[in-house]
Amino acid sequence: MNLPNIVLFVTDDHGPWAIGSYGNPDVRTPTLDFLARRGVRFAHAFASAPICSSARASLLTGTMPSQHGIHDWLREDEPAVGGRDWLADQRTLQQHLTKLGYRCMYVGKWHLGRSSSPAPGFAEWFSVPQPQGGHSGRQWYSDHGTLVEHNEYKTTVLTDAAVGFLRACGPDAPFLLVVSYIGTHASDHQPERLVAPYRQASITPTWDAAAPYRGAVSPRERLNQYYAAVTHIDEGVGRILDVLDSLGSLDRTAIVYTSDHGTAMGQRGVWGKGNGTRPRNMFEYSLAVPLIWSGPESVQGGRVLDVLVDHRHVHSTLLDLVGIPRSPDASPSFRPLLEGIPQVWDDAVYSEYGPVRAIRTATHKLVARQGHGSDELYDLRHDPWEQTNLLAQPDPPSDITARLSAQLNGFFATHERPETTGLRFDPDSRGVTAEHVRNLA
Repeated sequence: MNLPNIVLFVTDDHGPWAIGSYGNPDVRTPTLDFLARRGVRFAHAFASAPICSSARASLLTGTMPSQHGIHDWLREDEPAVGGRDWLADQRTLQQHLTKLGYRCMYVGKWHLGRSSSPAPGFAEWFSVPQPQGGHSGRQWYSDHGTLVEHNEYKTTVLTDAAVGFLRACGPDAPFLLVVSYIGTHASDHQPERLVAPYRQASITPTWDAAAPYRGAVSPRERLNQYYAAVTHIDEGVGRILDVLDSLGSLDRTAIVYTSDHGTAMGQRGVWGKGNGTRPRNMFEYSLAVPLIWSGPESVQGGRVLDVLVDHRHVHSTLLDLVGIPRSPDASPSFRPLLEGIPQVWDDAVYSEYGPVRAIRTATHKLVARQGHGSDELYDLRHDPWEQTNLLAQPDPPSDITARLSAQLNGFFATHERPETTGLRFDPDSRGVTAEHVRNLA
């Protein structure tokens, strides 16, 4: 089997609404738009959790948080949390590929514990230790476990590391390169050359002007900085594509662009993701992610797919691409769809955040809070902004609720473990704490 190279971009806090090819005329993303035209753009892709560490673990393991056990962002400054190997009992994407002879490198934000040390399966490592600091100026990075200092924008430093890896790869062994940009997370202090054009442009506001706002800068300036961060990342992706092209590797490489989860910039009054509200939310802006898949040669590009997919499908498809069979409870691979082959598809995706669970279909979303607040049901066809909770109306649709509840419960009956279930996690905690680790014992 001729194994393809894989470049997987996992950007932090990048909502699909902030990409040109997803319908935003204000943000400049020429490279991502090129990838969308060259490859396949998924119109409806979702994270398995609306928070970073949980979602990243699901992407790399193909499992739900109630299986891998990470139910919030990891407080790495607490030794019991940061020093724990959270994926020790999981077989990760990089471990699968290493066994096949892949040369695997990770670049950027890890946020799955031990950020400064190479994770199993990655022989090469250039990470952003926690706390991750700002986006410019002197910053520390972990170069294969050794702390090094760079005085440059983080997006530039991470792109340099990725480019260096690609140039060092030989023509024979296939490689996996994971690039986890963080410029869109708390995206202040972006390059002025990129921010200034947004300040001068006419931009459609994303925020709800009627909602309370307590930011240190104006909503417009926050959006200017966020868009500039997106454009800076887009430039980094472009540099990496240029190197692949110059090395003659572009057509032999599967290039996947996604984010760990979505984020809102004031839409519906929310600034942030799943933990941007109390109680935690499962809104579209928190769960929806971009998913653009370009190459290798077998992929039939120039298409938009409307099926519902999530990060666990991405995991299964990457394994399918290199000939590794998936486990019985894993999500199906959408490789046939990438290659233009019709495929029967179960149009439902699932997400969780601690005890809060959600099922999203093409028409509805049910959020079940397991007693931690009121459940929610939204008709996404007529209420895409999720403004009206049908379960709070005088005559809630009991038939739809019962059907989705049964489907949701049936899914988790086979996708959770008693020792790692999210039902044991405190929905009011702020990140995974040492106390939670003690409770796992």
